[in-house]
Amino acid sequence: MGRKVTFEEKRQITQWTIDHEYNYQAAAEKFNVSYQRVYSWVRKYQRTHDWESLQDNRGRHKGKTPTNEVERLRQEVRQLKAKAKEREVQIAFAKKLVEIHNREVERPDDIKRFRKSQSGYKVSDLVKAAGVSRQAYYKWLTHEPTVHDIQDQEILKLVKQLEAQHKHCVGYDKMTRLIKQERLSYTVNKKRVMRIMKEHSIKADYRQPKRKRVQEQETYEAQNTLNRQFEQAAANQVWVTDTTEIAYNIRKYKVRLHVVLDLYGQYPLSWIITPTETSTGVLKIFQMAKQKAGGLAPLIHTDRGAAYTSKAFNHYLAINNSQHSYSAPGTPADNAVMEYWWADFKSIW
Repeated sequence: MGRKVTFEEKRQITQWTIDHEYNYQAAAEKFNVSYQRVYSWVRKYQRTHDWESLQDNRGRHKGKTPTNEVERLRQEVRQLKAKAKEREVQIAFAKKLVEIHNREVERPDDIKRFRKSQSGYKVSDLVKAAGVSRQAYYKWLTHEPTVHDIQDQEILKLVKQLEAQHKHCVGYDKMTRLIKQERLSYTVNKKRVMRIMKEHSIKADYRQPKRKRVQEQETYEAQNTLNRQFEQAAANQVWVTDTTEIAYNIRKYKVRLHVVLDLYGQYPLSWIITPTETSTGVLKIFQMAKQKAGGLAPLIHTDRGAAYTSKAFNHYLAINNSQHSYSAPGTPADNAVMEYWWADFKSIW
């Protein structure tokens, strides 16, 4: 590729060549450009006798600005027609895709008929509506299926047959096992089956289990024995507990803080710090509270954390004749006293 030459240089080179009896070779050597470029510049000037013909006008140009109302209206009409044509091609293309999908076309030759059936549209309009390039379209148009493509089509056909036999309730794993039972001459693994099924939107259509939300809500209400009765007339009647995460050393380290509160006075009976929330830590803190108070409270209220729903903790409450009250899922207001205590604690932590 030759060096970039400005318009003024083109004029100088062309004039020098004409003044020296059209010695193109000498001009090319003198100005360090190719022979062909010097020759083309001279020929352009000879045809028009206008130095403007040497201007490089390649590339797209902006449309001329309308000089009057008539030209402006004509320009708007042309733009509206172009938009309407583009919209028409998009609608026709979408209709054809729906038709192809409804016919479950599998052969590329059937899809390629779209260009022939829509003879009123240019390829440039169609590829624009499809959102692909002309190069990609022509590459696909002349593409010959490979051995891998032919195998994928055979697998897809077999997948559809098995889907129909099993009433559309076969997932990737089972589909792979069923295909392997067909003893095909080539290897079919789970990833290949998964890719083919995803490309064609094939998936197991199984019924989702229904949740009995009314019964669940009734169960939650029955398990919430405390029922937000936070005011107590005597000590050691109701204890509430919870655990929270606290960080130290500029949040580099984190631990769990467990606290047991007596609703009468809302003061902590015992507390403990553990690396994580476990039933072992919960049992230890309640043993500390039991030693301090002389026994467990008749009612213990907690949330539904893993440590509080564990068998070990509930067995410990049972052997100490304590009833377990639970907050409803996602309802911190059921343990509002404990949450308020955490807020106070963390404001000064």
